[in-house]
Amino acid sequence: MPSTITKNNEDTHKLYSHTLFFVEMGMALAISGMFILLLGALRLPASIPIFYLSYKRNPRVAMFTGIILGLIILIVKPIIHPVNIIESPLEYFCIALAGFFPMGVKKFSNKFCQWIYSCRGIIIVATLRFIVTFTGSFIIYSTYLPNNSVTFRLVIAFLDEGPIFIPYLIFSMVLIPFLVRYKFDVKELK
Repeated sequence: MPSTITKNNEDTHKLYSHTLFFVEMGMALAISGMFILLLGALRLPASIPIFYLSYKRNPRVAMFTGIILGLIILIVKPIIHPVNIIESPLEYFCIALAGFFPMGVKKFSNKFCQWIYSCRGIIIVATLRFIVTFTGSFIIYSTYLPNNSVTFRLVIAFLDEGPIFIPYLIFSMVLIPFLVRYKFDVKELK
């Protein structure tokens, strides 16, 4: 059996080693971020390798890596409800979709418009991730607060996930374009 994929002539071992490397890097960043802000910061640094892999390599590879990273993060992140088993891989899967929106395709005269257009994938996937985590929080609060009104549970779920969303979006919009434009090889990181 040949060791190369006929499509794009990529070596499968290199592809799997990159996937493994990015999962390990995401896990290390997730664990280090957990000590800073407990579970809120777990989402911020762990998504950097998935964004990078999605933009630099291939969004489909990044989707696979995101699902694996989400399942491995379940070891660190406590499982409060069965919906966490679905929510964690799905939120890292959403990040990988950013690669379908390439950066810097259109040129604008205004630098701010150019920056927003370049970050459109980041904005879309951060919003998708917020919807996934907000829905998961709402389901959890609906289970544990069944006698309260739906509005109260929506507010509590928003207060749980909302303060994390804006810093996550700003952090991603500033850091990820810099990393995507910076040229370095994965071999340098090992």
